[in-house]
Amino acid sequence: MAEITVALLEAGADAFHACGEASDSVLTAAVFNNPEPLKHLTAHISFSPRKPDYWTRHLCSPPPSDIKDIICHICNALAQFGKLDSQNSMGQTLLHLAAMRGNTDLVVSLLDHGAHANIPDKDGWFPIHHAGFSRDYRKLSDRPKRRHHHDTLWHILPINIVQRASNHQPYCSHETGLWLRDQVICQEIAAKRNKYGRTMLEDALITDDEIMFSHLLELEADVNSCISFCQTHHSIVHAAVSRAKFENVVSLLLSRGADIEAAGIDGWRPLHIAAYWGNVAIVERLITAGASVHVCTRFWQTYHGRPPNPDEKEWKGQPLHLAAMGGHIAVVELLLKHGADMNATTNHFESPTGWYGPTALHIALDRVRLQREKGNINRLKAASILVENGACVEGVVDQLLVDDIPCFENFEQLWDRLRGYTR
Repeated sequence: MAEITVALLEAGADAFHACGEASDSVLTAAVFNNPEPLKHLTAHISFSPRKPDYWTRHLCSPPPSDIKDIICHICNALAQFGKLDSQNSMGQTLLHLAAMRGNTDLVVSLLDHGAHANIPDKDGWFPIHHAGFSRDYRKLSDRPKRRHHHDTLWHILPINIVQRASNHQPYCSHETGLWLRDQVICQEIAAKRNKYGRTMLEDALITDDEIMFSHLLELEADVNSCISFCQTHHSIVHAAVSRAKFENVVSLLLSRGADIEAAGIDGWRPLHIAAYWGNVAIVERLITAGASVHVCTRFWQTYHGRPPNPDEKEWKGQPLHLAAMGGHIAVVELLLKHGADMNATTNHFESPTGWYGPTALHIALDRVRLQREKGNINRLKAASILVENGACVEGVVDQLLVDDIPCFENFEQLWDRLRGYTR
C-alpha cells in the first residue's frame, strides 16, 4: 500500500482531491488506519504549496514520525480550521467513520480535540452506534477484529467521556449547547435500533459478544428492564443466562442488583433458562446468589424448541426438568446437590412419550428424542443419575416401546431398574 501511495504521488496524483465518504486521501488513510500511506501523504503535503482555503494549511512541517502524533496533528489542524465536525453526504462526521472502522486512536484524538459525539447522521445514528452495531464477528477468524470495536465503544460511552480530564463535553446538546444529563443521553443512545429492529445490547446478545454486551450495560439504568424482542417479557438477565460465554456478564448484573427471581409472563426465571441451555457455571452462580431450585414455570413456549403445550395447559417445569430435557448431566447433578426434587411433576400427565413429563425422569427418557438421537447418551446418563438418587420409576417404562430397547445398549442396569428389577 505504501509503495502504491508513493508511486501515485510521484506520478502527480492530487493528495488534496476529495473522494469517498472520508473526504481527501489524508483523512481516508487516517480513518482506515493505514499508517505508512498516511506518513507518506502528510510528508508530501508538508513540502507542497499550502492551500490557504484548506484544512491542511494548519499541518505542521515537517510532520511527526509517530503515527499517533500524526493523527493528533491532523485533528488539531481540523479543529483550527473549524472542520472537526464536518459531515459527508450521509451526515457522517470523521468520528462516525472512525467508530465504524473501530479506529480507537483516531476516536480518542478527535474527542480530545473537541469533536462532538452526539451529531446524528442521516439514519439518526451517533458515532457510538456505528461502533456498537459493528459487523457480526462470530467466525473464529474474525473475532480478533472485535477488540477494536470494543475499545472504540468504551471510549465513546458517556460515562467514560465524563471521567476524562477535559472541559470539552462531546455529548453537549448540539442544538442548544446545554449539557444533557447523563441518563437522558444514555437512554437516547440505548434506544436506537438497527434495520433489524434491535438495539445495540440486543445485537451484542445475538452475536454472543460478551465484552460488547458488558460495555453497553453502562447505558442501562435498570438492569431488570425487558429485552424488547422477547414476547414473554424476559429481562436482560434472562437473556444473559442463555449464553454460556456470559458468565462474567451475569456476575456483573447480579452485582448491580438484577432480580434473579424475575419471571416472564410464561413464568420462566433466569435459573430455568440457564438450566435449559446447560450453562452449569451460570446455574451455580444463580444458586449461590439465592435462586430457588424448586420454582416452577407457568407455560411452555414454542420458541424453546418444542411444540406448544397441548390445550394450553399449565406446564409447571422446574429447573431439573429442563436440565434433564437437554441431557445436561453437570446441571442435573448440581441441582440434585442443592436439593432439587427429582419426583416433582410438571402437572402434565397425558403425554404418551414423556415429552412434557410429568417427572424429570420421564422427560430424560422421552422416546421421541431417544429414537431421533439414537439413544442420546447424555440423556440416558441423566436418567441413570436420577434413578441412582432415588427417582420414582413407576410408570416410566409405559411410555417406551419395543423399538426403544436398543437405545439402552450399555445402559442395561438402567433398563432393569425401569422394569422394576434391581441388582
